[in-house]
Amino acid sequence: MPNNLLPGVSAKDISTRRLRVHYIESGAEDGIPVLLLHGNLSTGRFFEHLLPGAPDRYRFIAPDMRGFGTTERVPI
Repeated sequence: MPNNLLPGVSAKDISTRRLRVHYIESGAEDGIPVLLLHGNLSTGRFFEHLLPGAPDRYRFIAPDMRGFGTTERVPI
């Protein structure tokens, strides 16, 4: 997992029976969830620079989509 993230941004993984997904997040755990989805040829870190200055009432979650970043590349 990346250890060079901006202050206030953390990286985590979540696993299901089919796939391990990597994501970055920022904000209060009880904040209003906002899911940030990257486009082609990118990762969730595309949004990292926005997270430290985001309003405190939100919890931002930016996953690496399947096959990008450190999310598994398993077939569908």
